[in-house]
Amino acid sequence: MDKKIAGKKKISRISRVAFTLLGFSFSLAVSAQAQTESVAFTFNTYVSGGGPLSGVIFDSAGNLYGTTTGGGQADGCNALGDAGCGLAYELSPVDGAWQETVLYEFTGGSDGGVVESALVRDASGNLYGTAEFGGDLSACGGFGCGVVYKLSPSGSGWTETAIYKFTGGADGDRPLAGLILDAAGNLYGTTTAGGNSTESCVYEDTTGCGVVFKLAPASGGGWTYSALHTFSGGSGGSAPLAGVTLSSTGDLFGTASGGGTDDRGLVFELLPSGGSWTFHILHSFTGGTDGSFPAGTLALDAAGNVFGTAEVGGADSKGVLFELSPKSGGWKFSLLHTFTGGHDGGQPIGTLTLSGGNLYGTTIFGGEVRDNVCLEVGCGVAYEFSPHSGGAWTETLLHTFTSNGTDGTNPYAGVAFNSAGDLFGTTIEGGADGSGVVFEIVP
Repeated sequence: MDKKIAGKKKISRISRVAFTLLGFSFSLAVSAQAQTESVAFTFNTYVSGGGPLSGVIFDSAGNLYGTTTGGGQADGCNALGDAGCGLAYELSPVDGAWQETVLYEFTGGSDGGVVESALVRDASGNLYGTAEFGGDLSACGGFGCGVVYKLSPSGSGWTETAIYKFTGGADGDRPLAGLILDAAGNLYGTTTAGGNSTESCVYEDTTGCGVVFKLAPASGGGWTYSALHTFSGGSGGSAPLAGVTLSSTGDLFGTASGGGTDDRGLVFELLPSGGSWTFHILHSFTGGTDGSFPAGTLALDAAGNVFGTAEVGGADSKGVLFELSPKSGGWKFSLLHTFTGGHDGGQPIGTLTLSGGNLYGTTIFGGEVRDNVCLEVGCGVAYEFSPHSGGAWTETLLHTFTSNGTDGTNPYAGVAFNSAGDLFGTTIEGGADGSGVVFEIVP
C-alpha cells in the first residue's frame, strides 16, 4: 500500500469551499414544511467510515449504498483528517433500524484510495465508482492518478476490481465525480485534471484541464476506454468537478468549474455523431448575478430543460439555482434563486434531484447562522424548490441542520428518494462521533 498519499496535496472538491464567508443576509422569506429529520446511521471513521462526500442510492429491496472518503482499516490516505482511504458500504433496514455492512475498504494501492464519488448500480447488482488516487502507482508521482472500480456481489461477500487505472496523460487524472450508466452498460464520467500536457488548470502537481470519458464493456471481457472530450482551459473550460448527465436522446450535459469567457465556469453539452462527440458551450458564468463555479451534477426534465447550481456568486455571493432552456439557435439562462447564506442556505454544491417537477438538494452552509455555529456560517440545509405559473420558484426548507451537530452538519452531496418517498442524504461532519451521518427526512 502506498503511504505517501498523506503528504500529497489534495484537489478534493471540499478544498474549493470558501470558509471565510461574511455578510450574510436574512431578508429572504422562505417557507418551512412539516418534515421530520432523523439520523439513519452515524459514521465513526475507523470501522464504519467517515466524511462522506457522496450521496446514496437504493436497490429495489430498499437497501442503501454509498461511500466515505475516509475511514476503514487501511492507513496512509488521511483524507480530510480521517484515517484510512475510504470504503463502500451498504445500509439495510433491520427491525426498524439500519445495519451497516462494509462492502470494501480501499487501501490506496492498485485498488484506489480517497473515494469521493457516489455509486451507480447496474441491473445485475454490480456497483461502480471512482477513487481520486491509487491505481497505477508508477504514475502521478507515485500516488496513482485514480481508478474506476467495480464491486461485484458474491455468496461470500463483494469483490473489488479496478476496471480502469488512469495514467495522468491523455486519459485524465483524478476522477472525483460519480459515473452514469446507459442502457447498453457503458459508463461515462469526468476527470478533474489530465487530458493534455499543458500547464495545470487546477493545482501545480497536475497537468491538463480534465476530460469526459467513456468505458465500454468489451466483447471478450474487460473495458475499452475512450476520451470523448478534452478540456482546453481558458474559454473552453477546465476542471470538471461534477459528473455528466445523459439525456433521453443520448446527449451528455455537464459543467466545468473553471474556464469559460470570464473564468467562472460553464455548462456544456456533448452531442454524439458518427462515433465522435461535438462540444457545445451552453452558458459561461460571469461571476455576477448568474453565479460562479458550478460544481454539482445537473438535472434534466422531459422537455429538455437543464437545472443546476453554482456554488458561489449571485447577488449575495452565496450561490444560485439556475435553468437553461433550449430555444431556437441557443439556450436561455434563467436565474431561479439566489441564495443569501442566511435561512435559505448558502453554497449549493451537491447534485440536484428532480422529482414530480420539483427540485431537491442541499447547501453546505447557511441555515442557522450565529456565533460559534459551524464556523459562524451555518451548518447547511436540505431544500425543495417548486415551480409556479409565470416562471417563479418557491423554496421550502425541509431541514435546517443544527448547532448541536447530532443531526449532522454540512450536507455536501445531493439527496435521493426511497420507494416510500422519504428523502435520504449524508453530511460530511456531525453526528455522535463527528464523522458524518446518513440522514432521513420523512414528510
